Amino acid sequence: LKRIISHYRAMSGFSGFAEFAKADSFASTTAAATLARRRQAESKKNSSVGDGNNRRNKFQPSPIYTGSDARLILLFRKIGQKRDPATKVRALEELSQCVFPPISKETAGSEAEDYSRPEKIAALCHLVFLHQTKLGYDNNFSVRA
Repeated sequence: LKRIISHYRAMSGFSGFAEFAKADSFASTTAAATLARRRQAESKKNSSVGDGNNRRNKFQPSPIYTGSDARLILLFRKIGQKRDPATKVRALEELSQCVFPPISKETAGSEAEDYSRPEKIAALCHLVFLHQTKLGYDNNFSVRA
């Protein structure tokens, strides 16, 4: 019986479910991970070119937030999924204050979070996408503004 089973496996190419448990097959398949891998590949391809203008990041609206900050994830969830315009306006104001704070003498000494440039770019890319697809068509003027 074992010989028949091994012969059948060799003919059919089925090696068992243990093949799926290999470490290399656990690559992340989430949309965020896929988009991040694609952007890394594009940036490596563009950085290999010697021209200085090609080394700049291409600004493309992103349908998902690719950053890792939990506070920004929560804010984008409030902006993109909630229906109440007051919640959207509050979330947009909080996003603009924490990611892109106004530069003044009073806020220079405050303990505001300082986000890295890639985190700000990811936030801006997703915000542009949300504005193009949802916020620009909102009935409430304060959300569109």
